[in-house]
Amino acid sequence: MTGADADHPPLAFTTTQKLTAFLDTGRPGCWKISLVVDRSSLILAIADAHLQGAATVWLAPIAGADPTDSIRLVDLMEFSERLDAA
Repeated sequence: MTGADADHPPLAFTTTQKLTAFLDTGRPGCWKISLVVDRSSLILAIADAHLQGAATVWLAPIAGADPTDSIRLVDLMEFSERLDAA
């Protein structure tokens, strides 16, 4: 996941190639990147997004798109609980 501010939710990418393509669009800014590879790192990323004031995460954004494909942090937490049970 990448960083957020008051007007933009954190961004989440499913591959490093998609992240790299997004960064190659030349968007200015300072990016914090967290690699989520397991339940523990997912929970830490969710907590970080929550501390930043985010309620949702924008999944695999593409240049020029609206953040319509988002997921609530609450739903990500529920997902993380199912990972623990698996």
